[in-house]
Amino acid sequence: MASRVWGLQFHLEADATLVRAWLREYARVGGVDLAAEREATERHLPGLNRAAVGFIQSFLAQAS
Repeated sequence: MASRVWGLQFHLEADATLVRAWLREYARVGGVDLAAEREATERHLPGLNRAAVGFIQSFLAQAS
């Protein structure tokens, strides 16, 4: 049995629902341009999700 441990320090699982929940929490803090953050989320998240799936597939192929 291989003795490896992997850790990731980012959220590959972040989908639109999760990011929107984060934005609601950040809105409570104040000083956040919520409209700009929502727009950026809608613009970038689809590509980021595709990249995450590709990363996970590649990682699993190499790790097994």
